Amino acid sequence: MSSVLNKKTVTVIADTAIPIFERIAEEAKLKEGESVSTDTYTLVLTNDEMNDIINAHADLKEYLRKHADKMNKGQS
Repeated sequence: MSSVLNKKTVTVIADTAIPIFERIAEEAKLKEGESVSTDTYTLVLTNDEMNDIINAHADLKEYLRKHADKMNKGQS
């Protein structure tokens, strides 16, 4: 997938994801399971963070759809 993404799309995704990844790594709360493989983590996202994720995902899906359409037209 990364081979078809343009710089703008990659930048939007990175700008959205990296701060959230940092919060996940630093602030997620561990709930221990019966074993390490059943441990879970919880992080509460702000409304702004969730909206940023939704918008970045929608932009990515739209870009990939347009790219697929373009590739399909080239093969016709």
